[in-house]
Amino acid sequence: MRVQFTLHARNELDDSMAYYELQHPGLGGRFKKEVRVVIGRILEFPDSFPAVKGSVRKAFVRAFLAGFRFTVIDSKSRFATWSPCAPLKMSLRGLTSDYY
Repeated sequence: MRVQFTLHARNELDDSMAYYELQHPGLGGRFKKEVRVVIGRILEFPDSFPAVKGSVRKAFVRAFLAGFRFTVIDSKSRFATWSPCAPLKMSLRGLTSDYY
């Protein structure tokens, strides 16, 4: 499975890492590590995460009270697109805040 962040999601992640790093040295790196752990779980078991609406699923970065919305685009190649959700505010390819 390949993971692709939307441009907005990538920017939001970068901003979040920078924010956490400013709050406490090393916290941005910890956030990045926790995000990678969640990505690993989704790569291995994408269908184990709760569906939000249709094919959109939600995964949490529990240590930071943050989460991601993702969709498996092509089950054959198991391609996923990511977008941060509350408290990181972002939409996933045109989905509105109604999904949060």
